[in-house]
Amino acid sequence: MKTHFSYIFITFIFMQLSALVYSQNFDFDSHLTVQLFHALDVDNPNVFTSRGNITVSSINSGEFVINQKDITQQDRHFITNLAKKDTFYRLRADVVGSDGIKTSFITSSKACHMLHSQLHDAITINFDHNLAVVGVNHRSINLEEIFDKCSTEAINDITLNQLYEFSTVVTLKIIEQAPVPDTVGFIQKLEKEREARERGETKDNRSFLSKYWMYIVPAVILLLISGITNPEAQGAQGSVAAQMVRTKQTARKSTGGKTPKVYKILQTKTKELRSKGKHLPQVGRNAQKKNGGTKKVKRFRPGTVALKEIRRYQKTTELLIRHAPFQRLVKEISLKYKADFRYQSGAMSALQEAAESYITGLFEDTNLCAIHAKRVTIMPRDIQLAMRIRGDSRYGPK
Repeated sequence: MKTHFSYIFITFIFMQLSALVYSQNFDFDSHLTVQLFHALDVDNPNVFTSRGNITVSSINSGEFVINQKDITQQDRHFITNLAKKDTFYRLRADVVGSDGIKTSFITSSKACHMLHSQLHDAITINFDHNLAVVGVNHRSINLEEIFDKCSTEAINDITLNQLYEFSTVVTLKIIEQAPVPDTVGFIQKLEKEREARERGETKDNRSFLSKYWMYIVPAVILLLISGITNPEAQGAQGSVAAQMVRTKQTARKSTGGKTPKVYKILQTKTKELRSKGKHLPQVGRNAQKKNGGTKKVKRFRPGTVALKEIRRYQKTTELLIRHAPFQRLVKEISLKYKADFRYQSGAMSALQEAAESYITGLFEDTNLCAIHAKRVTIMPRDIQLAMRIRGDSRYGPK
């Protein structure tokens, strides 16, 4: 009994120590250092000088310490020259993890934006779901307000005394994996609903006209056509209506009960043609079919064409956007930053694949939002919700 109690006590102590170690590892899950270097010399753009470092003690809690060197008068002149020549302020981040492995990332932003923000910038360190650094981004603060202030006059208005020191905001961002859309399950659900409709298991709550309008409309058209092609019935109806309206008949010359000559000729010609076996031309829907009229277009059930397109695009790997319009769009956006940008064909293909991958993933998340709202049609608010959940820069960090 005493041995059994000692065994339970030792097991309990071991579990408490394991929980304590696990909680410490969770709170202080990582220790990495990000060394910052910037390229300020216009003549030597590949020469980077030290700017400072960022020490991250915990990723989950967001604890970090940033140390930056004082900016010199020469650095202020360099940044001003970069802004006047409308070039980029380049920043290199060397990430050194607890295992000693070094990874370098290079990012950039407009030098004139850095100048007008008075060296107020933001650095975002992106981590994947395994807490490994996958990217470092740099941008100026108040970008919307200074976007159109890159002219020479606006740059000359900034004095060197206003460039006091770097004021940096650091953000640690963990990129979470989005749920994979259940496209196969959604397609199977649509197929089951279609089969249930074909078997008649689902009730049709539509009105009588909504269900049988395709039979009612042709019948009405046939009645109208038959009334137009039967002048004798129309003449009889007209004579009856005339007799009902008239109250006094006027005297007229009698024809002796004889049939008019023109009508008699037409009647004899018709009899001769029928006796010879010749058929008179028909009118109406049957006449259109026999005389080679327009062929009726086949209509598919709702959702059938969409399922065909989904299967076709799932089997292929080719790009969906045409190459020429996408190339024009990239060049148009590049002109906003620099006029002499040139792209290789491989770079343009990589940009197009990245753009299509982003758009496809966004629409997959949008489709999930629409399904969650018990709808089939996606709406703008679904796209906005998907972008907010994905942490799009338009809506700020998550």
